[in-house]
Amino acid sequence: MCRLLTVRSQTPFAIGPHLVKFAHIAKNSKEYQGHGWGCAYQNPAGHWQFYRNIRPVWEGDLSRFGETTLLVAHARSAFQDKDIVVENNMPFFDGRTVYIFNGELRGLKFGKKAGLEPKKFLTTSAALTGAIHGRHWKRQSPSSKKGPVTSGV
Repeated sequence: MCRLLTVRSQTPFAIGPHLVKFAHIAKNSKEYQGHGWGCAYQNPAGHWQFYRNIRPVWEGDLSRFGETTLLVAHARSAFQDKDIVVENNMPFFDGRTVYIFNGELRGLKFGKKAGLEPKKFLTTSAALTGAIHGRHWKRQSPSSKKGPVTSGV
C-alpha cells in the first residue's frame, strides 16, 4: 500500500521537516514505498503547488519546499511493481480538488489500449466520493487554533 500524509494548520509551517519524517517512515516500511512520490501544498496566495518525482521520497531534496498551511503527500507502492511512471504518482488535481488514495482497483484495466486513464477515472471517482462525504480540501479562514495537525497512513 502507498503511504499518505496530510498536514493542516492555521499558521504557516515548514514543509521540509514533515516530509523528512514522512520519507523516513516510507523508507522503513515493511512494504516498499519507493515507486515515486508527490506532494501538493498551498502557497501564501492559496494556490496549489505540485511536485511529483519517480524517485523514492527519501532520495529527494526535501529542503526545497517553503512554508504552507496545507500539505498533502503520497509515497507510491505500485501494485505488482507495474506502471511505474511519474504520471501515476499522486496527488491528482481536477481543477478544484486535490486528492490521494490508498489501495488497488481490482478488475479495472488502465491505459490507452484499455480506454481508461488512471487520472480520469480517479478524478471522477474522487469527485463523487468527495461530494458524498464532503471531503474537499478548501482554504479556510484563520481561527484561534495554532499549530499543524498531522494525519498519516
